[in-house]
Amino acid sequence: MSQKKEVILGVDGKPMYELITKPHAEQAFMWQPVYGGTPLFRVGFLSPVPPRHLEDPEYIHDSRPIAWPLYHPYWIVRMSHDANMMMAYVESIDDITTFWPEATEITVFENNAMRYGFNANFQEPSWLKEVHADDFKVAPRKIGAFRIYDDEDDTFSILGFSDDLDYAIQLNNHKLEYGVHPSQEFQAEYKTWETLTVEIYPTANMDEAKARYEELVKFHTPANLEEGGLPTNFKF
Repeated sequence: MSQKKEVILGVDGKPMYELITKPHAEQAFMWQPVYGGTPLFRVGFLSPVPPRHLEDPEYIHDSRPIAWPLYHPYWIVRMSHDANMMMAYVESIDDITTFWPEATEITVFENNAMRYGFNANFQEPSWLKEVHADDFKVAPRKIGAFRIYDDEDDTFSILGFSDDLDYAIQLNNHKLEYGVHPSQEFQAEYKTWETLTVEIYPTANMDEAKARYEELVKFHTPANLEEGGLPTNFKF
């Protein structure tokens, strides 16, 4: 019995399977030009579960980025008890650790990608059209100083200043969750972000932000501390 090259027939004469040809593979995807026209990297990486939650059966690690908005899609490919496997399109490899500071085992699968590939496994995220819309607006970054302290014990404070207050605060919270904050004293007493209070002091520019931060350091430094015993100052 004659048969087409790309179709393998079983003993009953019915097709067993199809070899994946290039046209077939292209039809399996919906291709869409990348937003902004900038060549992208398609990158895979792991988002580990914070060690403090590894033994918590109720904890759900959703691997959301710590900054928003994103302008390119990302997916949680697989979830496990100790890490989520991720895939994302990014403009630079540094973007991975900006949005996911915990990322490990970063692997580049594609360079100079000029289009997104969507299929049943990697569906177009519902939020993507919103951020690509012409009328989508992003609030300006806030400049200023900040203080983070625990409601239950404000002995130690995390003080800092930044040209992006929202990101600076999120990064501090993220480091505390992962147990890697440079303030060993604050980290040792940290229980949960739910008991933390954040005070922000907006300013017009970075010079004013630094001056306000220095005022906070003086105000929140107990007079009886020895020299060098200041509360932790995590600056950006």
